[in-house]
Amino acid sequence: MGSSLSPIVADVVMNTVLKNIRDQVPYVFGFMYQYVDDLACALPTVEIENTLNLFNNICDVQPNTKLI
Repeated sequence: MGSSLSPIVADVVMNTVLKNIRDQVPYVFGFMYQYVDDLACALPTVEIENTLNLFNNICDVQPNTKLI
């Protein structure tokens, strides 16, 4: 069982991560839907690899861990 604080912590972390990513990309996401720790978004096809790298490079604590 997870802690009752888990959804709150996930929301804070996801909001921080998403703000960081939005500040770094040179385009506007077509849409972005977040549910707890899940994310769906639309972005230009040519930016998929760059955006994926941004997400994967957020966490320096465990360098071998990737978000997908």
